[in-house]
Amino acid sequence: MDEVFSFGEWLRLRRKALDLSQEALAQQVAYSVATIRKIESDGQRPSRDLAKKLAEQLRLLPDEHDTFVEVARGMLRVGRLPPPNLDTPGLRRPTPAGAVRPPCPYPGMVPFGEYASDLFFGRDAEIHDMLARLHLHPFLALIGPSGSGKSSLVSAGLIPALRRSTLFGEGGWLVRALRPGAAPLGALEQALDGHPDDPAGAATALLQRTGQARLLLVVDQFEEIFTLGQATAAAFQGRLLELIAARACYVVLTVRADFYPDLMISPLWGSIQHHRCEVLPLDAGGLRQAIIQPAQAVGVAVEPALVERLVADAAGEPGILPIVQETLRLLWDRLDQRSLTLGAYAAIILPGGARAGGPGERVGLHVVMARRADSALAALSAGQQALARRIFVRLVQFGAGRADTRRQLPVAALRSAGDDPPQFEQTLLHLAEQRLLTLSGAQGGERKADIAHETLIGSWPTLQDWLAERREAEQDRRRLEAKALEWVRLGRGPGGLLDELALAEAEQWLGRPDAAELGYDAALPELVAASRAAIEARDRAAAAAQQQALAQAQAIAASERARAAAQGRAVRNQRAQVALLSLLVLVSGAALARPLWLRQQAIWLGPTASIAVPGGMATIGSSAPGAPSASRPAHQVGLAAFAIDLHEVTNQQYCLCRSAGACGNDPAYERQSLCDPAIAALPVTNLTLQQANEYCSWIGRRLPSEAEWEWAARGPQQRRYPTGDTLPVPGQVNVRDPAAARPAAPLWPAGAAPADRTPGDGVRDMAGNVQEWTISLFIAYDDPRAQAAFWPAGPAAAPVVVRGGSWYTDAEAAEAVRRYPLLANQAYSYLGFRCVAGPPLDELR
Repeated sequence: MDEVFSFGEWLRLRRKALDLSQEALAQQVAYSVATIRKIESDGQRPSRDLAKKLAEQLRLLPDEHDTFVEVARGMLRVGRLPPPNLDTPGLRRPTPAGAVRPPCPYPGMVPFGEYASDLFFGRDAEIHDMLARLHLHPFLALIGPSGSGKSSLVSAGLIPALRRSTLFGEGGWLVRALRPGAAPLGALEQALDGHPDDPAGAATALLQRTGQARLLLVVDQFEEIFTLGQATAAAFQGRLLELIAARACYVVLTVRADFYPDLMISPLWGSIQHHRCEVLPLDAGGLRQAIIQPAQAVGVAVEPALVERLVADAAGEPGILPIVQETLRLLWDRLDQRSLTLGAYAAIILPGGARAGGPGERVGLHVVMARRADSALAALSAGQQALARRIFVRLVQFGAGRADTRRQLPVAALRSAGDDPPQFEQTLLHLAEQRLLTLSGAQGGERKADIAHETLIGSWPTLQDWLAERREAEQDRRRLEAKALEWVRLGRGPGGLLDELALAEAEQWLGRPDAAELGYDAALPELVAASRAAIEARDRAAAAAQQQALAQAQAIAASERARAAAQGRAVRNQRAQVALLSLLVLVSGAALARPLWLRQQAIWLGPTASIAVPGGMATIGSSAPGAPSASRPAHQVGLAAFAIDLHEVTNQQYCLCRSAGACGNDPAYERQSLCDPAIAALPVTNLTLQQANEYCSWIGRRLPSEAEWEWAARGPQQRRYPTGDTLPVPGQVNVRDPAAARPAAPLWPAGAAPADRTPGDGVRDMAGNVQEWTISLFIAYDDPRAQAAFWPAGPAAAPVVVRGGSWYTDAEAAEAVRRYPLLANQAYSYLGFRCVAGPPLDELR
C-alpha cells in the first residue's frame, strides 16, 4: 500500500470500515476511549500489549499480526499494512486458500459484540419483534435462562438493527451499556457522564454533546441488583423509571429467568409485565444456523455429521449456547482443508479419537468445556493454580435458593496481602487469554474481571469442587473483609472496630488454613489488631477505675443491701446499685460516672418492669368490612420475643437524658421546665422522632416497630382496641369526650388511667393519653417492603407510622389497627413514645 496514511488515520478508517465506534473498540481491547482517540489523532503510540489486542479486533489475518504490531510501534512503515477500507471496490482481500486459516467467526463463551453482527445468525424473528416493541414503547426487558444468548441478541442483533431502522425517524443512536455490579448508581453515572440523581437531565446533555438523536441504555445482567441492599436497588430502579419517561431515551434490560420472583416485587414490575420479551434457547433450526452460517461467511464448511452431532448433544441442555460457541472455537484450531469435521470433535471429547458411549453421548459439549478449562489450569504452576482457585471462587455470587452466578469485581478486589504481584498478573492474564475470564476497564483506571460466562460455573467440575469445599469459608471471608473495608472508610478510628464477639470470630478465622488459601485484604488483620488494642485499653481503664472505688463501694453497697433485705428483690438490687454508682460519682468524678448514674436513674424512674411479649406469627392489619384502608389487608408477620415499656416515657426520665448530654443541647430553661416536679410524671411530648430515638438508644433500647406495637396492643386474641373489644370510655381512658370542653391540662400522669391497660399483660396507656412514635415507615401493606422499612432509611420526606389514641382524639382513634402518617421532624403536644428491648432492626428486615 502506498504511504498515504499515518497510523492513526489507518486505524480510524479501519475501525469505521468495520462499523465500530471508538467506545466499542475500546471496550473490546479493555482500554479507555481516550487512549483510542489519542492513537487515532497520532498523539500516542499503542503499547505492544494494546497493539496485539487491536490486531485481533481489526480482522487482520494471522500472518499480518506481527507486521501490524511493528507498524503500530513505529518500527515499520504504514505502507506495509493492507488497505484499511475493506468495502472499497478492488481492495477486499480474498481469503487465501490452503494453509492460511481464516479468522474464527465464533466468539466462544463471551457474547457477540456489535462489530460481529454480520456473523450473528438464528435470531431474525426475535430481532424483528424487539424492534416493533421499542417502536411502541421506550422500555423492554429481555428475560431468559442463563446461556440463552440475551446479551448477544442485544449487542449483535438489536443494536445494529436499530442503527439500520427507519422506524424511529432521522438521527443516530447513542448506545451506552452498563452492568449494575456492586455500585449501580456509580455505573449509571459513568454511563450517562452525569450525576445519577438527574438521569433525564444527564441523558439530554449527553445527546446534545454527542449530536445524536436518541439514547439507548442497555442494562446487562440486571439481576445483579437483587444481591444488593433494598435501598440501593430501589434507588437504581427509580432512576431507570425516570430515564424511561424522558424524551428520546430508551432502556433495555437483560435478566435471568430464575429471578422472576424478584422482578415481580420490584419497582420496575409495572413496566416489565407489559413490556417484556422472553428469550428462549435456540431451537434446533436456529442452532444449525448459528453453527453453519458464521463459518460459511468466511469460506469454511461445517460437516453435516458434525452439525447434527452438536445439535443432538445440545438438546435439552440448559445454557448450552456459549459452550457450543466455545467448542466451535476450539474446533477452528483443528480446521481440516477449510472444513470443521466430526472427527475433530471426537478427538476433543475423547483423546485418541475413541467414541464416547452411554452418558458421554449426552454430555460431550460439557466434556469439551471441562477439559478446556482443566487444560488451561494445568499450564500454571502450583502457586498460580492456588491463585486461580482463589480468583474463581471470589468471582462467584453464591445463590440463595437458586443457582450460583458470576459477579464482576475490580481486579484489586481479587488480590490479597502477601501476593507476588508479577505472579498474580501472569495468572490473571493467562486465564483471560484462555477465555475463562474477561478483563475490562480503562488503561490507567480500574480494571475489572469476570468469569467468561455463567455456564462455566455449572459445567466445570473442578470449579464445582472448589465451591463445595470453600463456600462457607469464603462467605465468612467476604463478611469479615466487608467490616474491615468499612473501618478503613471510616478513617481507621474507633468507628467500625469489632466488639468482643466479632473479634473472637475474626481471630479464629485468620488462624484457620482457609484464610491462607482464600487470602484476605491487608486491612483485616489491621482491624483485628486495632480492635484487640482498643478492647484491652478499655478493660485496663475500667479495671483501674473499679479498683479505685471498689473498697469504699463494697462497704456502702453491703450496708444498703442489708437494710433492703426485707424488701423485694428488684428494689434491693436497685438501691445497692444506686449506692455503688453514687460512690463512683464521688470517687471517679462526674466526667466518668455521672452520665452512667443519670442513665440508671432514668431506667429506675420508669416502670418497675417492662412487659414481656412472646414472639410468634402476629396478625397485623385487618380485612374486616369498614377497616381503615391504610390498615388493609390483614397479613402475617413473624416476630421475635421482645419487652415493651409499661407506659410512655415521662418528663422526668427525659430530663435526665438532657442532663447527661445524650438528648440534645437545648437551652437551660427548657431543661428546667421538663424537670419541674409538677409535670415530672406526665408523658414527655413535643419531641421529634430523632429525639425520641436518642432517648431509647441512651437506655440501651429502641423504638418499637409498628408490628411490635400492634402485637402488644391486640395480643393473640386480635382485640379491636388495646383495652378490649368495646369502645374505650372517656374519663376512664384519656381520650377526647365530644360532649365536654377540651381540658386546660389534658395530660394524665403516665400509667394512671384505671381502664387503659391491655387485658392480661397490663400494658398501659396504649388507647389514650398520647399517641406514640414507631420506627416504621408508612408504606402500604400490599408493598412487600412494608414490614422491613425503618427510619431513617428511605427518602427524607417519607412519613413514619404513629400509633394509638390520645387526649386530642376521639375514642375511635384508639382502634389498635389504625395507622397514622407523620413526618419525622414534626412534634405535637399529643405525641409521645415508649421503648422496647428486642432484636436489632437489622434482624427485623
